[in-house]
Amino acid sequence: MANFVEQFMTWLLSFDKEALILGASAIGAGLAMIAGIGPGVGQGYAAGKAAESTGAHPENQKTSLMTMLVGAGVAETTGILSLVVALILMFGNPMVNQEGNAIAIAGSAIGVGLAMVAGVGAGIGCGYAAGKAAEATGFAPENQRGIMMCMLLGSAVAQTTGIFSLVIALIFMFANPIAAASVGGTPELAVVLGLSAMGAGACMIAGLGSGVGVGYAGGKAAEAVGINPESTSKSIMLMLVGSAMAQTSAIFSLVVTLILMYANPFIGVDANFLILGCSGLAAGIAMIGGLGPGIGQGYAAGKAVEGTSFNLNASNKVMVVMILGQAIAQTSSIFSLVVALILMYANPLVGLDSSFIILAASALGAGFAMIAGVGPGIGQGFAAGKASEATGMRPKLQGAVIRTMVLGQAVAQTTGIYGLVIALVLLFANPLIGLL
Repeated sequence: MANFVEQFMTWLLSFDKEALILGASAIGAGLAMIAGIGPGVGQGYAAGKAAESTGAHPENQKTSLMTMLVGAGVAETTGILSLVVALILMFGNPMVNQEGNAIAIAGSAIGVGLAMVAGVGAGIGCGYAAGKAAEATGFAPENQRGIMMCMLLGSAVAQTTGIFSLVIALIFMFANPIAAASVGGTPELAVVLGLSAMGAGACMIAGLGSGVGVGYAGGKAAEAVGINPESTSKSIMLMLVGSAMAQTSAIFSLVVTLILMYANPFIGVDANFLILGCSGLAAGIAMIGGLGPGIGQGYAAGKAVEGTSFNLNASNKVMVVMILGQAIAQTSSIFSLVVALILMYANPLVGLDSSFIILAASALGAGFAMIAGVGPGIGQGFAAGKASEATGMRPKLQGAVIRTMVLGQAVAQTTGIYGLVIALVLLFANPLIGLL
């Protein structure tokens, strides 16, 4: 196996540097366009809601149409950003002129595409907000100003993750720290850095969940203001607080990405390069588990807004339930962050004396195991959302609602814990190592 890896590296390095980077850039350009899924779904939803509103309230057709077009235009943003990144990779690729090892730069080009995938979430989220706003202005055109404000605020926050991804992509293309770190290094170091770059890109995919969740909260705020304009200030407050919580997973992922890019802990470590490189890739894959909490927490925020619109006097109790539920829903992304940090800073596989292919694959397995957290994050957020809604309607039952919510969330977390257990076994008590 060692000979195969060496031969594969030799084969890669046999290509012209520019050809290898351009080939990887073609893959990166294709991956970047996956972000187009989001605007397509979101804008279609917005158009459908606007059409529905026109059928129900034909006298307000122009108001609904204008709201829909504005919101759909915002939802298009991530698709346009991904298109621009893809065009740069194809027509004005700055990566071919970067100083450094071709393998490290090629991995960075693929990382560019992976990072832009996060735009799927923002496109869907903004489209949902646009659809609910178009619906709300159809039956309450006199509240258009407040409705539009909620839609645009929610969409602006939802777009944050897409902007995070764009920044990472631009850094890779125009000021690549991975390429700089590979200058004068060995081919083995280049493999470590190239795989770490791909991990950094994959890490940003977690932001997809935050984009969807925050957009949902924005849509619910627009709907609430349409139904009850007196709820505008409290709806916006709950939406923004809940959206900030929903962004946490994306921020965790951004931090891990920046570590892999600017303070890569694998540089200078005396261990097999394939174990180190796969650990860097696995750290990024593990963070995808944060996708679920982003969606779930956004749902909780949206339902909290809805619950408050029923009973403005219950807003404080609703917020308590929302924040508690969101905090529990965050567990999966915290598990993912812990595993990513172990892989980067306290990796037990590095010091083991065994087949490097088993150890490298175990690192990847630990990363993939953490994706199980997507489900609990969404489910726990659903429980938090329904509990927030129920508290708004029956604030006196807050205690009973919270007990039910927490018990249900504890049960929903089990599969995330299973994933964590498998990851930790692969890292600390791997039964596969002694079977050769």
